[in-house]
Amino acid sequence: MWHTDTEHLESALSSFSNIEIRFESTVTDAQKKIITDYLNAHYSLKINQKPCLISVATIEVNFAEIFIHFGPIKQRSKIKSITVTNSLLTEKFPNQKNMVQVNYLGNKYSMLFNITKTKDRILIP
Repeated sequence: MWHTDTEHLESALSSFSNIEIRFESTVTDAQKKIITDYLNAHYSLKINQKPCLISVATIEVNFAEIFIHFGPIKQRSKIKSITVTNSLLTEKFPNQKNMVQVNYLGNKYSMLFNITKTKDRILIP
């Protein structure tokens, strides 16, 4: 799940798409496609060095916040490493910090990203 400020996301998506984006209580299919395209351009995930596709399942909008829920990623083999590249919102907001948290087999792992640190990897014993 990606939880972010609605106004910041609107601004970043408007710059990205060259279309003014404003979210109401629901997200249109065209807006969902722009969100997906933005995610594909600014976020990537590899599990055991193999790229994983991120899919947007549902989007919840309220006045101040937006919650983007991702579809599940099926993984048959044991996870040994997770690599994330994340530059979400940093182009538009240079002070933006993004935290990615991973819960796997009861253990929590965290990665922190900013405009200068856009890639990180965790190794799982």
